[in-house]
Amino acid sequence: MISGAKAGVWEERDGVVVVDGIALEAGEYDLTLEAGGVADGTAIALLAGDGFVLLDTTTTPELEAEGLARDVIRAVQDTRKAAGFDVSDRIRLGLVFDDEADGEAVSAAFDIADVAGETLALAHSVRTRTAELAASGDSGTPIEFEAVVDAGTYANRGAFTVSVGRTGATA
Repeated sequence: MISGAKAGVWEERDGVVVVDGIALEAGEYDLTLEAGGVADGTAIALLAGDGFVLLDTTTTPELEAEGLARDVIRAVQDTRKAAGFDVSDRIRLGLVFDDEADGEAVSAAFDIADVAGETLALAHSVRTRTAELAASGDSGTPIEFEAVVDAGTYANRGAFTVSVGRTGATA
């Protein structure tokens, strides 16, 4: 029976596995999928019925940037909640990234991920710590609440600061 199973002389009939004409009982076998020749970056899964799904799991820098921007949306929403803002409060949003690459990624994907729309930000700035230190004077944006998101909390390499302030406009 083992040689028949290895040779592929088996089938599934009405939920029962039959190897070389012999029906097996539950617990006498493990039905698993071994996919040879599947490229790295590909996930495979069996469907409940017949068939399977192959999923390309490779990412691009653009997808990673969009993912980080969506993580930032969550961090902003958490900050709004911690600040006691109403769900409908429009805000001014300031983001300051310690890691240059994180700041560049979020800046590049800001519109694609609709960070401003998702967080109800009527005004926003995305800066890096280096740019923040080099800037002279006050940005003119009153800050009501700040939160620091530690490195690695999401897909961020470095920490970042979320600053929010109400604009006075509501929905």
